Amino acid sequence: MLTYFVASSLDGFIAGPRGDISWLFHAGDYGFRKFLAGIDTVVMGRKTWLVARGFEEEPFAGKERVVFSRRKRAIPGVKVVTTNPAMFVRNLKRRRGGAIWLVGGAGIAGPLLAAGLVDRLEIFVHPVVLGSGVPLFPTPGTASRWKLETTRKWPDGLVKLAYSRR
Repeated sequence: MLTYFVASSLDGFIAGPRGDISWLFHAGDYGFRKFLAGIDTVVMGRKTWLVARGFEEEPFAGKERVVFSRRKRAIPGVKVVTTNPAMFVRNLKRRRGGAIWLVGGAGIAGPLLAAGLVDRLEIFVHPVVLGSGVPLFPTPGTASRWKLETTRKWPDGLVKLAYSRR
């Protein structure tokens, strides 16, 4: 199962201008540890990897890490993939095993959504309007239908929306 587990602003951005993520809430866990415990593999683009490796504690430690890049480059402990993301993820999903986390970025989410490979959306909407930045979904995108599974709200205004593909 491939889940796009991602934070978004009210106006649909996962990062502000120049990749700014300082607006993200950090006051609580918001279910992250439980989600991460069920993940075996993490897939992301190179820009997302560069942001994540700058964190004090890498959130993907102990997971199989796949980074899509246009150029082949060695990253210790990471599988760098230069082929079509949809083709690679289709093969990855055929393997026996656990869940896959699609980590932010319309550049990777777009082709995977268009190929029908994203099984679940877990979107954490922060009560912030950014005005511009990195979009949650690509433009133009591919139409698809989703079934709302759960919602949850926190006192700080954060709302989780969980959908499964129809």
